[in-house]
Amino acid sequence: MCLLADLHWHEDAVLANALRVKPTVVALHVERLAAAGYVSVRVAGRRTKLRLTPLGLDRLAGHVAALQEVASTAAQLVTSRHGAPRSPT
Repeated sequence: MCLLADLHWHEDAVLANALRVKPTVVALHVERLAAAGYVSVRVAGRRTKLRLTPLGLDRLAGHVAALQEVASTAAQLVTSRHGAPRSPT
C-alpha cells in the first residue's frame, strides 16, 4: 500500500516487479484490498491499474502510526534495560 500512497494510478505488473513477487500474488492482495474499499482498480485490456482510495490512505496512515508507536516502545524498553544506544565506531 505504501507504493500507492501517492494516490496515482500504478500498473499491477510494476508493483509486482517492485515487490519482487508474482503478479498473481499482487492480484490476491488487490482483490482483498479492493473489497475493503482501500484500493480502486481500473482494467483496460490486459492492463490493470491500481490506486489507493482516500479510505485506504487513512488506514495506511493509521497503520504507520501504530508501527511508529511499537518502534518507540521497543526503543524505550531497550534503552531502559541497556542504556542509551552507542554510535558505531
